[in-house]
Amino acid sequence: MNWYNQAKSISGNVVADKTGYTFNGGNSAIQYNFGDLDEDNNTTTVGAGAAFEFIYNASNNGGSIAFAKYEGWAGEDTILKLEQWRNTGVFGITIRGYSDHRFPSASSLFDADTHVIFNNRPDGEMEIYLNGVSAGSLHAVRGL
Repeated sequence: MNWYNQAKSISGNVVADKTGYTFNGGNSAIQYNFGDLDEDNNTTTVGAGAAFEFIYNASNNGGSIAFAKYEGWAGEDTILKLEQWRNTGVFGITIRGYSDHRFPSASSLFDADTHVIFNNRPDGEMEIYLNGVSAGSLHAVRGL
């Protein structure tokens, strides 16, 4: 299993991953291999306890904005999103070709330094933290 950072530049700066990549406009993207996250030997899910942490400051360009994309063993994509759908204003997860999931109480935050963690808990829930505060969870779905 490989997770790849897929931060895209929009109107403003986007800071992605621990090496501090910064984009200033344009239509750029980077790829960063998060490594093997299959610690529970289940080839269809991310290992229990895996967490994905991002610090960003992004402007709202009116579109759906992705942080990272997982390319699964069956070719499916799972995408962690800053804004689930265009102008919905909430974080979410997309499993391309299968389903979309929103964190209803996790409002998208723009134009401010923001810390977000997507935490895959051992009980099968994906929990999201915004600036250190839990902002809800989703029950495990295919690909998580």
